[in-house]
Amino acid sequence: MGHRRVPASALAIAAQALLVALPLWAAANPVRISPGPLSRQHTAQPATGHARRQLIVNQPSDGVQFAFLMTDGSVLAQGGAGNDWYKYVPDINGNYADGTWTQVATMPQGYAPSAFSSAVLADGRLAVSGGEYNTPGNYQLQLTNLGAIYDPVKNTWTKLGHPKG
Repeated sequence: MGHRRVPASALAIAAQALLVALPLWAAANPVRISPGPLSRQHTAQPATGHARRQLIVNQPSDGVQFAFLMTDGSVLAQGGAGNDWYKYVPDINGNYADGTWTQVATMPQGYAPSAFSSAVLADGRLAVSGGEYNTPGNYQLQLTNLGAIYDPVKNTWTKLGHPKG
């Protein structure tokens, strides 16, 4: 089944509505995410009742800015350079502490925002729109109306249009 083309203006309106509604909904509906079948050593509950947290030590060399939990359980993360992206996959037992990073496709030429609207779509793609500080290493405010959608099956970013104006 192919992807349905959605007008850019509809995506922009949906992204704006999400930015307003999501914090309000999240505050009223706290959710604990279970990442999957973890090994016994990582599911122990301390006396506080909270799951033990562990740092992931094998991060990409330039670090990560933003990370997204994708629909397949992997994590897609923007690298420190802005246009480079990495995929983090838990180990065979679902253990995120022992997972593996791989670099995936870079964003389209000229688009490397440090702050942007985004959404993980139900079909597994990641939509990114707009942003600030669009040039890596340039910390002068630079707003952009560019956008792109990442397709993890094809490992490609496709430019996304924007509303008029």
